[in-house]
Amino acid sequence: MASPLVQASTTASGQMVLDVSTNTWEAAVVSRPSVIYNGSSFMMWYLGETVAGVDSIGLATSTDGISWSRYLGNPVLKPSSGWDANSVLEPWVIFQAGQYKMWYTGQTMSNGQVTAQAIGYASSPDGIHWTKYSGNPVLAAGPHGAWDDAEVWLPVVVPTGSSYVMYYRGITISGNLGQTGMATSSDGIHWTRRSLISVPRGASGWDSYVQRVTSVTKVGGVYTMWYDGRKGSNAISEIGCANSTDGLSWNVFPNNPVITRGSSGGWDSEGVYYAMPVSVGDKYYVYYSSYPGSSKLAIGLAILPMSQYPIPEFPLAITMVAASVIIAGLALKRNKRQR
Repeated sequence: MASPLVQASTTASGQMVLDVSTNTWEAAVVSRPSVIYNGSSFMMWYLGETVAGVDSIGLATSTDGISWSRYLGNPVLKPSSGWDANSVLEPWVIFQAGQYKMWYTGQTMSNGQVTAQAIGYASSPDGIHWTKYSGNPVLAAGPHGAWDDAEVWLPVVVPTGSSYVMYYRGITISGNLGQTGMATSSDGIHWTRRSLISVPRGASGWDSYVQRVTSVTKVGGVYTMWYDGRKGSNAISEIGCANSTDGLSWNVFPNNPVITRGSSGGWDSEGVYYAMPVSVGDKYYVYYSSYPGSSKLAIGLAILPMSQYPIPEFPLAITMVAASVIIAGLALKRNKRQR
């Protein structure tokens, strides 16, 4: 078993835990990990992409969160027809009342370019065998003139007692950059749009161009958000943190960005994104993705001691860091997803 890496600094460092494989469905990219830890084992759902740009969702399991075994029957969720005919990606999975619940992005494409995106729902008794909701998508583009009237994607769903909150990306028909909004639901299927989410921009300007929410969790009465930011259209993506007591008004960590790119030519030299923390005993396991600029995309991990990184409270003294991933360019196809 590889030794856990702990980095007590403000630059990202970690180890790769899942690389691309010779399997056609994940030969070009593995990314966007969604991880559940039940106290003794880990399950990770992730997107895999073919060299032709078609995405599916796979499963890997682990007893330690570091060494992972792919499910031999992967992928566990594939494109079907209609709204998700060309790709299914960006899984977000929770376990609730004995059932696994997944929200994911579905895409249609033409000539290798994404033409539409919406959000679907699937359920499973074991995390392997999934049934897509017959009424999918559960969240599609909004009404004409709305901030999300062109496409919606990248769901992040938080159970809040008897209801659910979804954070998601959306874009207008005429817009070039996405925004993040909130929707609520009593059953996780029928959603009501609520409002756009506003996260204060960092004083250094690291996220002045765009922000993209990729993870929200709720512990007690505190929501913790991880999000990507860029300071320009061609700038490197970095990761910051924020917290909130109501899920609407956010307090950003004053030392953002907390996860930044590494040295030239390294696994994280061209940007980091899709961060997701998991609480494991007295540590945080932080999974995320990155761009190396030349290699194929992969998934990595950094392990943070709670005593040094007190999420979700993060008093002003906290400095956050996290983990690794090796990744392929595929920039043209990815640009649309990174809005």
